[in-house]
Amino acid sequence: MVFCGCGRRMFGGERHNRPYYLCWPRDNNRGRPDKYEGHPRTVYLREDAVLDAVCQRTRKNLGGWTVRPAPAGDPGSRPRRH
Repeated sequence: MVFCGCGRRMFGGERHNRPYYLCWPRDNNRGRPDKYEGHPRTVYLREDAVLDAVCQRTRKNLGGWTVRPAPAGDPGSRPRRH
């Protein structure tokens, strides 16, 4: 799940033929302008930017380890150092 800086879960959408995550608090908080005061009307976050950041963070956390498909007939193989 992807969350906005305001703490709301973002939802998927498409804009200019690209997938985006959006935060649109006004849509379901009518009558509560104080709830997200100062929040932009809509926040767009490109999916490819999210995926790049997740991949970089995962590689960093794995410390150089990568997960490769297990060889045929070896379902218990472990990730190997790259």
